[in-house]
Amino acid sequence: MITYSCKIACAPIRLEQSDKSEMISQLLFGETFKIIKTTKSWKRIKTHDGYEGWIDPRVIANTKAVIKEKCYVNKLWAHVISSGMEMFVPYGSELNPEKDEFSIHDFTFVTKSGPEKIIQDALLFLNTPYLWGGRSSFGVDCSGLMQVLAKVNGYTLARDASQQVNSGKAVEYGKHNIGDLAFFQDESGKIVHVGILSAKDEIIHASGWVRSDLFDEKGILVESSSLYSHHLACIRRIF
Repeated sequence: MITYSCKIACAPIRLEQSDKSEMISQLLFGETFKIIKTTKSWKRIKTHDGYEGWIDPRVIANTKAVIKEKCYVNKLWAHVISSGMEMFVPYGSELNPEKDEFSIHDFTFVTKSGPEKIIQDALLFLNTPYLWGGRSSFGVDCSGLMQVLAKVNGYTLARDASQQVNSGKAVEYGKHNIGDLAFFQDESGKIVHVGILSAKDEIIHASGWVRSDLFDEKGILVESSSLYSHHLACIRRIF
């Protein structure tokens, strides 16, 4: 099966075959995928993490050569020229040193980083607007942020919070460290939110925008209102 890649900065993956349909995720520049179904105006794709959805075929590029050593954009955005197209691409985009033109200061080769580096990257996203289905520095949701942080720093993480909670190992409250992921539940017990601990009592997460809030054994405490916005379900150590 042919491998394809995204040729624009970020492309919406839709639930249905319509530009009006819900965006369930995004492809970042250079990310690869398979086409599993073709209709008149849309392609159904399967991403590297097994996510499926519909995409506009105009944003697709053929990818024949396998990149020997992947490198990812490690800043909020980078200036890239690819196949004659000049654009700014977001953090987490995949670059091809043999094809794309870019600054040597804008990327990192894939290596496993420690929690401190991942927190530094998370801080770059502060005040980025929340966007349902978003995975980029132009707009991101809670699990999309965790997934792209993991990717750039050498880890594989599923797309949704309800999937990510199955990764790593459980950590008791009080024994948690920076870099651990905290998961939060609704009244029915469903996992609906995730964030990364930047300190024992602080968390970075996407809720309205990417923000830093207080964290304790109950959940996320918004200091300005003294109210809990999310209720803690569990803590997992992945990094």
